[in-house]
Amino acid sequence: MLDLCAVSNAALARVLRQLSDVARHACSLFQELECDIQLTHRRVWALQGKLGGVQRVLSTLDPKQEAVRVVSVLLRLLQHRGCFVTRCDLKCCPELRTCALPSCAT
Repeated sequence: MLDLCAVSNAALARVLRQLSDVARHACSLFQELECDIQLTHRRVWALQGKLGGVQRVLSTLDPKQEAVRVVSVLLRLLQHRGCFVTRCDLKCCPELRTCALPSCAT
């Protein structure tokens, strides 16, 4: 009976040691996760500040008074569609303008 108690106590001690190791490992994982979350929070906070600044500047602009460069808009549209086009191409070739904006073709 004494041997059975000693064996069960030793098994229980091993299980408790393993449980302790698992708890330490889980703690280190949670600490790492917490650091990542805090870093992400700081980055989001900084981005929100920048976005607020952009929103303040944009709220002062009047869209009816701001000039829009048609060549830049057409260039971006064509590049977005996968075309390799330069500003010179747009100025020299009216077909590219109709390709970019069929509704604006004249």
